[in-house]
Amino acid sequence: NDILFKIQIASSKKRIKTKSYNFKGLKNVERVKVGKYFKYYYGHSSDYQKTKKALRTVKEKGYTSAFISAFKNGEKIPLNQAFK
Repeated sequence: NDILFKIQIASSKKRIKTKSYNFKGLKNVERVKVGKYFKYYYGHSSDYQKTKKALRTVKEKGYTSAFISAFKNGEKIPLNQAFK
């Protein structure tokens, strides 16, 4: 399976160090530059159910607008395409 799910927890024009103290204790946060913005992703898995569980954890930490993103071959795709 070449689909990878990640949780986007933040987007900012500022570059933030991906240290756990900047992300309410979340470790292994990934920063990706998209245009003028930096997007911050937590976790990555090919298992959607596992990612959904991680999303609950992220929301409990206060990232209430966090959401799951899907990637195919490193490119972001619409989430519904991940299940086709």
